[in-house]
Amino acid sequence: VTRRHPFPAGQNRIIDSMAAGWDKPQEDDFAMCNLGMPSFYESIAFPDRPDRWWRLLDGENLSQPAQDKWKRTFLRFLKQVTRLRPGRMILKSPLHTCRVRTILELFPDAVFINVVRNPFEVYPSTVHLWKTLVRLQTLQTTRMAGLADRIFDAYLVMHDKLEASRALVAPDRFLDIRFESLVADPAGELRALYAALGLGDFDLVRPEVAKEVAARSGYRRNAYELDDGTRKLVARRWERIAERYGY
Repeated sequence: VTRRHPFPAGQNRIIDSMAAGWDKPQEDDFAMCNLGMPSFYESIAFPDRPDRWWRLLDGENLSQPAQDKWKRTFLRFLKQVTRLRPGRMILKSPLHTCRVRTILELFPDAVFINVVRNPFEVYPSTVHLWKTLVRLQTLQTTRMAGLADRIFDAYLVMHDKLEASRALVAPDRFLDIRFESLVADPAGELRALYAALGLGDFDLVRPEVAKEVAARSGYRRNAYELDDGTRKLVARRWERIAERYGY
């Protein structure tokens, strides 16, 4: 139950004006949440439940029966989607950063693409995301106390979980890619990605990629400015992540 749907049909997302709709990419975690599975996105409706915030961020903290049920439901959902649209599936959800081990259990031949972004853009973007979604979706009266610390800590937890899982995946099935590079040269970065992961002949999909890029040529991303105090805080809290990816 929500107060208002944040992405009205035929309109853009209010968080960043990106086109939204039933035929547009979306995070599979929203589907799992709607199917009644334990989901970190419950925090949008109940932001003042920090106990569930941390327990649901990493699904491996759930009880074994709850984990097993989540896996069964996830697999059933993906089978249903595949039946409607056969072919190789691309899953896009930030929370999969914490689920490399689980995904490998279900799909041993999966490949992973880790899209990294400048932490000084990630932080204000994430603050904007949470404040906007909670304003529209919360079922509590909240001032989002402690939001900054939650964002700082969650980012670290997700990256730590990812780094601990790298050893489980062969190097030729795990690729890091910069968000900034993808925005600057979508076709070039995708061509390199196809080659690195052995995804096939990129020239077969290049016309469709060119069409998608052209359709978004006028899009402008949100711009953020950090004051000196916040910039120093981001630099201190996320220093090792910034260094890890060369920011």
